[in-house]
Amino acid sequence: MKLLQIVSLICMLSSCAEGVPSVIGTWKSNQLLTLQHSPLDSSVDETTRSKFENLFGRMTITYSRTQATSRMDADEGIEAWESVSEYRILIQTKDKLLIEWLDRRKGEWKKETLHFVNPDRYWIMLELPDGTVLGREYFDRQS
Repeated sequence: MKLLQIVSLICMLSSCAEGVPSVIGTWKSNQLLTLQHSPLDSSVDETTRSKFENLFGRMTITYSRTQATSRMDADEGIEAWESVSEYRILIQTKDKLLIEWLDRRKGEWKKETLHFVNPDRYWIMLELPDGTVLGREYFDRQS
């Protein structure tokens, strides 16, 4: 009887895990989708618009079980950079992950929701420091 309960519990837990997105791997910013979902006001001058658009499609984020490594190569006035931070998953659903990551510069934990479109694509909200939402940045799985 006890074996039957254990097998039932294992089956139940494995079915709960089905469909839960995995963030482990390398992801790259999707410039086209990001710009489609993050339109700039028509009053923004062409130089500023070009700089904004050039920010997307180049950054990669590689997630292990406990760390996220973000990288961007140098390009037109932007220095190359790499940032490694600890993260942990707070809440998982079939199409969202709420993660908490350590901002080492500020020494504080911040939260971010990853909204999965499918297992190989997610988006996050693009926000200014004052909380103004600019749109969404999309990421595609690379590995």
